[in-house]
Amino acid sequence: DYSCHAQSSPGCILRWHRSIMHSLMTTHLFLFIYGASASWNVDTKQHGRQGRHLDLDIDLPSPDSTKMRNESTGVFVFAAQFTGSTSMTQLLMSANIATQCRNKKWACEEFRAWTPGTDVKGRLFTLAKYWENDFENHQAFLIRKLGVPNEWVREDDNSVFKHIIENRPLPLVFAKHGIREFKPHVILLWQPHCLHERLSTHATSLSVEDHKRIHLMFLDTMMFLKRRDIDFTVVNYGDLLYKPDKVATQLSKIPGLGKVDFDFVPTIGKDIYPENEFKTQGSVAEFAARVKPMMKNYNAELGACNPSGDVHFDKLERNLGDASNM
Repeated sequence: DYSCHAQSSPGCILRWHRSIMHSLMTTHLFLFIYGASASWNVDTKQHGRQGRHLDLDIDLPSPDSTKMRNESTGVFVFAAQFTGSTSMTQLLMSANIATQCRNKKWACEEFRAWTPGTDVKGRLFTLAKYWENDFENHQAFLIRKLGVPNEWVREDDNSVFKHIIENRPLPLVFAKHGIREFKPHVILLWQPHCLHERLSTHATSLSVEDHKRIHLMFLDTMMFLKRRDIDFTVVNYGDLLYKPDKVATQLSKIPGLGKVDFDFVPTIGKDIYPENEFKTQGSVAEFAARVKPMMKNYNAELGACNPSGDVHFDKLERNLGDASNM
């Protein structure tokens, strides 16, 4: 039930967008690009936030106080499948983000590092394992993308990240690796429909109805984040290609994130590993230069595709475009 759809006005999005300026005494970032779920036990309400708390029942050493941070910023990338999340990941790597790439799994996706059926405790240990050596030297931590929709947005009680975000205190395994508290920030990366098949080697053909469904999910997700008072930034993937300065300005508002570099190329053995089979070749800027000549139906100045012939669908894309201009 997409109530934004019922409101059907450009202002629908504009009312949801929040100011994302925060001043933090000490800030680190870790980026979540996620989609898996697992079960937690219900037992507590913590620090004004209602939610479920997982008692890991694990004997852990006390956190090293020299590694603790006052507050971190956890960055989550929400994107539909094959709509530019790899390019966004590479761009964020340039801003000193620590990734899960040391797991040496395809596309640095953390869920591939555990076997099917692994419980929540095992998943958390896996995540922390690949953060351990990077925490002191990086401002951000990458896991993987949350598809749109995802278990968290659906308010599924079995969503791992529902509990990481909404429960306090954080699981002990996080504190063991220096993550005592964080504030979430979501990047909503949407893609105008006319760019889809041109920009991913894994893309499949989608109808206008498919794109309409995806866009409505983004609108629903914006409402979900607004209800939870979670900061978010809406990025048009077309802007990532045509207006890098605009996107750099948008991302600069995320607390603790370093300056992004569109000319950045990941280094094998440092940023990525051969086993990751990372899709991109070269920098985001080089990729943009290669694909822009093929974008015949995209109006870069307006940040929108040429009219599709479906008035309602075109209005949905305009609404997302308006949100990307905030």
